[in-house]
Amino acid sequence: MNKAGDTFRRIRQARGMTIAEISNGGIISVSALSAFENNDTDISYAKMRGILAKVGVTFEEFEYILNRYNNETLTSLINRASTVYTEN
Repeated sequence: MNKAGDTFRRIRQARGMTIAEISNGGIISVSALSAFENNDTDISYAKMRGILAKVGVTFEEFEYILNRYNNETLTSLINRASTVYTEN
């Protein structure tokens, strides 16, 4: 299973950025980002939003990458919601 920290690390490295570059500006400390990338801890929504902005990725793009470039879960949810809506 893909973990958020692993996914973020891959994106950061693909952009050629260091942990220090992401941490610059006070969004998150180097140690906290390192712990997140190693899947040792989770981070808040605000911090996640900040670090994703630093690498130029939206939450939707991140989730798509996290799910191994598969949006089947979202599509399935939309289809189920549509079915329930039309049945009522």
